[in-house]
Amino acid sequence: MASGALSVGETGADRRRIIRIMPVEFGYGPLGKALHVARAIRSLVGDLVRIELVASTNFRSPVDVGLFDESMSSIAAAAPADAVVTMMNVKGIAAAAARGEKVYVVDSLAWLWDEPLPIRGLIHAYFYQDLPVLPVPVRNIAGMPNATAIAAIGRLPAEVRNASETPTGSHLGGGTVVSLSGIEAPGSRLGWGALAYPPYILEALEHLVESGRLDATRLALFGNTTVLRHFAGRRLSPTLREGSQGEFGTFARSAGSVVCPPGLTTIVECLRSGVSLKLLPPQNYSQVKLMKAFSGPAGIPAMSWGGAIEHWLQQATLPEAVGAEIVRGVISTARLADRHADPDALMTLLDHESPVLDSSAVDSLIGPGDGALAVAERV
Repeated sequence: MASGALSVGETGADRRRIIRIMPVEFGYGPLGKALHVARAIRSLVGDLVRIELVASTNFRSPVDVGLFDESMSSIAAAAPADAVVTMMNVKGIAAAAARGEKVYVVDSLAWLWDEPLPIRGLIHAYFYQDLPVLPVPVRNIAGMPNATAIAAIGRLPAEVRNASETPTGSHLGGGTVVSLSGIEAPGSRLGWGALAYPPYILEALEHLVESGRLDATRLALFGNTTVLRHFAGRRLSPTLREGSQGEFGTFARSAGSVVCPPGLTTIVECLRSGVSLKLLPPQNYSQVKLMKAFSGPAGIPAMSWGGAIEHWLQQATLPEAVGAEIVRGVISTARLADRHADPDALMTLLDHESPVLDSSAVDSLIGPGDGALAVAERV
């Protein structure tokens, strides 16, 4: 990649090769992987290439300053890219292919799909996370061009010193970090089913703060604040963070544990960084499967949420869209009945001593190596 990079010419025009990264906007998980891949590219070639991010403004708060040369919401007016890296962004794949651009796909859910993504004739290479705890069916990679298994993507950046201030600064030793990073923005194509989740969790947290069982001054709440600020009450609003991925890592390491829905990116980031996990109810079908995969063999504590349907979904094999609709239906039904997550069950989860897994135990779950670096080297 470095050998093909062009420096800025005498006229001042930026003639570096363009690598454009396009995560699907299903929450911060795919965006998080985009940041890890961009960081890996920078580690290999520095500023010899131009790295661009395609994401709406609602999804840019976790982006570290200086990581991308440019961020944009659309590629319609963008210069042609030398390489496009997408995280399961099927529409973005089609758009880039129509422009004649070389497309590399990173698929972190190849283990989940009931059939391959419809992208075979549009892409140059297909990277799929194939983890010991989440093996990928052969059917989902059959016929994919240059299909390559990669290790898990996700390792929290080094501690940042300029994390935005709270009453306890960026060091929450013994405090609580809650990440709701999978939440989509208002106007999401998922509608009420997805947006029922924030108040479902936040009202339970608010109840614990109001009753004196949880200290809001030792709480940091990360996620898509475009959404969360609409649902956080007056006691939780001061705890909302709009920090970068690096700032989240600083808070997480300081607290020693993270409370979150079972999203794969956050799970991998925390496991690789020696931060213990406590799992909130899932937001979609993939998270149902992830909760089962990691709470069992790893002993990660998980909050029960759906009664009999929870256990049925754990065993069921369904198309992702169908399973996700069922999960969101459970949560939205609770909200329509003016119910939130059980505060007592949530407090039990927060009080639980979660294990910090050693490197061999982590490797047994998600494998060794750095998937982001493997993608960066190939691109």
